[in-house]
Amino acid sequence: MGLNGVSWQLAPTICTSGGGYGEFDFSTQGFSANFEVCGDTGIYIDGVKAFLSAVPFRARGYAYANPPFDVGLHATVEDSGGDPNLFEIALNFVNTINSVRNSTQTWRVFSGVSFHVHDIVYRDYIDGDKYDDPDAGFGICRAKATIPCYVAIDGSKSNHTVVGFIKVDIPFGFTAEEQTRFEERMKDPKKKGDFGYIHTVEVIKDHRRKGIGRKLVTHAIDLGKRTKNTLAMVLFVNEEDTGPIQLYQKLHFIRVMKTSMLYMYAYYYVPVKPTLRRIDIIE
Repeated sequence: MGLNGVSWQLAPTICTSGGGYGEFDFSTQGFSANFEVCGDTGIYIDGVKAFLSAVPFRARGYAYANPPFDVGLHATVEDSGGDPNLFEIALNFVNTINSVRNSTQTWRVFSGVSFHVHDIVYRDYIDGDKYDDPDAGFGICRAKATIPCYVAIDGSKSNHTVVGFIKVDIPFGFTAEEQTRFEERMKDPKKKGDFGYIHTVEVIKDHRRKGIGRKLVTHAIDLGKRTKNTLAMVLFVNEEDTGPIQLYQKLHFIRVMKTSMLYMYAYYYVPVKPTLRRIDIIE
């Protein structure tokens, strides 16, 4: 649909409370959707106006709203003058007096419904960063490494409050058997190159289902693309973690094999063979 001169194309909408249609009604249901926009003005979504900083722009990204109606809108702005840059779009609720930018505030837009915009900053790990879950393995980020952890910071609490993080190594020394399995999925199994490894992706419980995990994994994918001779980015996930599995599949990771209760997924940067229906199990 076209709104105020902006071309707005939607993938099928997923509504957590059932139903589903092209226009978003924040007041009645949650949703998530991919989008593509192009133009030089704001994007209007059912009373919410978002501004992009690139003019003119062409952007791809995703939007979401989950009960209790936490709203997020993210885009990769494709600028012909350089590589894509990731922007977190500032939101301005039309039915309010003040604009929402780089802050955590609650705004009443529809009768009985509030929207909460989180001030999340993404950057590399630095000394002093803290993650409030001792079982999440955040200590891996404190170890000296060629590639630092990439973290999501809740700036409304402090400049060091980590609410999500991802740890990546490129290249990584997999076993000969594991590497053979990765190579078997490639159209050219003899192609030389390296495999990256996503050690862990963590988002603190109160901040899940807000797009943070997706943004962290997307960063890892982009890192692999920028690293010369990387064939694929690999990760393990517990077979019972259906949420992360759905995310990885949406981001085009391919299930390579299963060992015990863990699935191994890979995001390939090279052509692959068609996906097999049967997943081999290594005892």
